[in-house]
Amino acid sequence: MEVIVSGRRQPATDALKLYSEERLAKIDGKYHKLNHAHVILDREHDFGVAEVTITGAHVSVIGHGRAEGNNLFAAIDDAVAKVEAQLHRHVEKLRDTHTHVDKEKLHEAEQLPAIG
Repeated sequence: MEVIVSGRRQPATDALKLYSEERLAKIDGKYHKLNHAHVILDREHDFGVAEVTITGAHVSVIGHGRAEGNNLFAAIDDAVAKVEAQLHRHVEKLRDTHTHVDKEKLHEAEQLPAIG
């Protein structure tokens, strides 16, 4: 997965870039077909803010993270956790849909009269 880390109003440090890439590598290992991740780091008033956007095959999720005291590492953790939760819900919906369709087909097959 390609990871781009950028900063608003200030450049992103190498430590923040490395930390973001490590956190997103864990997600990439769990969920396949993810192509691109963009992390935007910012400081607003007394908060560190991180926005993580992940796109892949048939999925696009955005997570916003905030942490007090301009702590961008904690903001990255918060945003990545939100993105991971969204990806988990997306995968579960897909699994439920496929399971639901298979149960309907099975039920329909049981309803058909036997030939012969």
